Amino acid sequence: MDSQDPVVVVMASDDNYAQHMGIAALSVADRCSAPERLVFHFLDAGISARNVERLKTLVSTAGAQCAFITPNLDRYRDFPMLRYGVGAYLRLSMGSLLPESVERALYLDCDVLAFDDVARLWHTDLQGRTLAAVGNLGHQGTSESLYFNSGVLLIDLKQWRSSGVEKKLMAYLDSRRDALRYPDQDALNAVFESEWLPLRLRWNQQPATYSMAEKQRSQAPHTLDEFEEAVRRPGIVHYLGRNKPWDYMTFHPLKEFYWYYLEQTEWRGDTCRGRSLGARLRKALMVEKSFKRLMRRRLGPTLPGRG
Repeated sequence: MDSQDPVVVVMASDDNYAQHMGIAALSVADRCSAPERLVFHFLDAGISARNVERLKTLVSTAGAQCAFITPNLDRYRDFPMLRYGVGAYLRLSMGSLLPESVERALYLDCDVLAFDDVARLWHTDLQGRTLAAVGNLGHQGTSESLYFNSGVLLIDLKQWRSSGVEKKLMAYLDSRRDALRYPDQDALNAVFESEWLPLRLRWNQQPATYSMAEKQRSQAPHTLDEFEEAVRRPGIVHYLGRNKPWDYMTFHPLKEFYWYYLEQTEWRGDTCRGRSLGARLRKALMVEKSFKRLMRRRLGPTLPGRG
């Protein structure tokens, strides 16, 4: 790969998550040393015209480029939607949805923020593997093999296509359907079982990172050193599960970074979901959680301009 090649970032969303996808994309561009090299491919699972224009403006203002791809969603309609929606499945079809000229892609979920230059991740040597990812903290699948989180994926798309990965993924989903807890992630782990390259934990810092670092515990394939590094110097933060930064009752140590970027977009002025008098009273009584958040917050990065 040439150092001047485009850095292709793929994200997928319906209209419900379009705002969050935009905030994530803005953080990627903001932290990138050469945003003009960034090319976002947004897989459109039903984004409104208004939000499409907002996304275009956001990316252009940040100095990057973007393209929208609107797939036929019928192929995924019979798969279990659970709480994720059809957009979660679109990562499985990147090989056929993206132009053949795109031979490497960095896939990102919408509930992430970049804290480091993704170009550093982009140039990772895949060592002949088709896919690189970070181990999932907590749920470990149903096999003896290591299990990765599908929220951040670095993919050799040329190899993905030549190996017929999409066909294998769809066959796996067709054969199991409602038996899967995390359908897209379980399918990817089944197809790439023992054949994926582990990335350092800092490239997909998950909420459990904090408690495990505090307890001096680690989980394969990541070492304790990686847990401590992910707390102090995260590369990409993944706001998994109930730890969404746009929820009022969230105690994630780095939630304010979402609001920092939000105020730079046309979605500025939005308020925390679930904010009410009752919620404020309940939160005021959660002294232990608030104290723990403060202690964890002091270990990590600071907001731009605050030293």
